[in-house]
Amino acid sequence: MANEPVFVDAGEGPANRTTYYHNGLDFGGVEGRVKVVSATEGIVVVRGTERASGHEGTPAAPRCDVVYVLDDRGWYIRYSHLQKIDDDLRLGARIRMGDAIGMLGKEGGSGGWSHLHFDISSRQPSGKWGTEEGYAFSLEA
Repeated sequence: MANEPVFVDAGEGPANRTTYYHNGLDFGGVEGRVKVVSATEGIVVVRGTERASGHEGTPAAPRCDVVYVLDDRGWYIRYSHLQKIDDDLRLGARIRMGDAIGMLGKEGGSGGWSHLHFDISSRQPSGKWGTEEGYAFSLEA
């Protein structure tokens, strides 16, 4: 969870292994059986491979298994590895907390295990994009 070092070869020790920092939360579950809902109100700016204009150069990167919601603070909330994106979710539409995003899956760079990757990107004091701790937002949703 959060920004913990992850050893990408399934090992638990750092000796001679590649490490990267995982910048989000992973919630495991049964593929295609767990409904993913929005953790916030906002505008859908990425739906799969489609991205709304004006969001180039932001963390909102299109990919077949991802949805990004831009909230009222200007934060980008990402939902990844979706098996299916909800049919009623429309690019540019305003959604509320609890609205359907899709179904949990293992698509994309999931490592082959079904889970939801959830992260929040915001502008930092430096002006660069950084990660906000997302646990409280996911818990509330």
